[in-house]
Amino acid sequence: MCYKDNMGKTFNIAKYKRQALQAALQQGLLQENSPLLVLVNQQGIVDTANSLQQAFPDGTRHCFAVKANPYLEILKLMRNAGLGAEVASAPELELALQAGFSPKQIVFDAPVKTQAEIERALRLGIAFNIDNFQELVRVAQFMSQYSSTSSIGFRINPQIGAGAVASTSTATLTSKFGIGLNDEDNRQKIINACKQYPWINTIHVHVGSVACPVSLMTQGIRAAFDLAEEINQTLDHPQIKHLDIGGGLPVDFEQDGDNPSFKDYVNALKQQIPALFDASHTFTYQITTEFGRAIIAKNAMTIGRIEYTKQMGGRQIALSHIGVQTLTRTVIEPEYWKRRISAFTSQGQLKTEHIVAQDIAGPACFAGDLIARNREMPRLEAGDYILVHDTGSYHFSNHYQYNALPHLPVYGFTISKNGVTFKRISKGQSLDDVISDYS
Repeated sequence: MCYKDNMGKTFNIAKYKRQALQAALQQGLLQENSPLLVLVNQQGIVDTANSLQQAFPDGTRHCFAVKANPYLEILKLMRNAGLGAEVASAPELELALQAGFSPKQIVFDAPVKTQAEIERALRLGIAFNIDNFQELVRVAQFMSQYSSTSSIGFRINPQIGAGAVASTSTATLTSKFGIGLNDEDNRQKIINACKQYPWINTIHVHVGSVACPVSLMTQGIRAAFDLAEEINQTLDHPQIKHLDIGGGLPVDFEQDGDNPSFKDYVNALKQQIPALFDASHTFTYQITTEFGRAIIAKNAMTIGRIEYTKQMGGRQIALSHIGVQTLTRTVIEPEYWKRRISAFTSQGQLKTEHIVAQDIAGPACFAGDLIARNREMPRLEAGDYILVHDTGSYHFSNHYQYNALPHLPVYGFTISKNGVTFKRISKGQSLDDVISDYS
């Protein structure tokens, strides 16, 4: 079943989403005192992880970007699906270890690492990417006294420009990440460091995410590949053995399905950098990926009740429990982070008629807490439910606790011939939990 809203196209409402919402109502997960939750498609995660692994050549190491969704049960799903973990902070590292990832399955990419954090990662043998030359000094000091089984590399910034969203573009001229490859004599400094420290064996690059086109991503990876080639040719041996090409594959939030797919991405890489996957090339590299949003985004949905509706200045306004606390980017930068929203009755039936332009407002006490503005969709009534699509990444895991609004409850679900089965991933926060945070 499908309808059109003012995102500009007709889109289908997948049957499994309707089944999951209806089952959540029937099994009491949604009720008067629990008006919102997140549902995670567990089989969808496995299927997406499989499609990633099938798209790339055998031997590629795939690490899930923990920042996209750090819940332990989600990380365990990723591990069981054959993925490793990319972590960008000390707490994320501990979460990955607690989720059962071995040190050899983890990549540590934090841009700001303390001496203690550096030493812990290197002692454990975790793959480690150096962000800047000052950090190199700390790593070198440790390596002069101790041995480590870590793969150690430089994160470079190829400085090739931004995608459509500046805040998620990491290869701009002045990005805070990595070593600017075109600044001053940085390229030669990297080569000299590799000469001095034979334990440097990796080049890492991440161009950005969401709105960075595949062409820009492949351009950044080409820069990393060319640098690795230059280092190996200069040293006359294959010291650089690993290329960490990051993640950032764009996600199509206007429809279900993957566009581009992981296969599309690999085909683009093969076209632009033929030697990257060529086993007969002079130097060969183990490839590491760090996808997050592209794996998890479409495998979750946020559901909330419409508590009230009203008219204001001729505009229909629906007041929802879903707002800035979970759809933070959608509220703050709606032009970049618009999400599809479907309307359901209080009994869980999809609404497709009586299309009107309306705002959907969240619960936070500021005027800008709107998850949809002038959206043309079926008229919402008090007691209805809205389903916000594609909220698996950087939404409920990046909770914004304005007005002391609690974390949302999160449930995984599977669908079989026997119906829908739910598994609690996070209970959310009770009132006592919230008070404890401020005590």
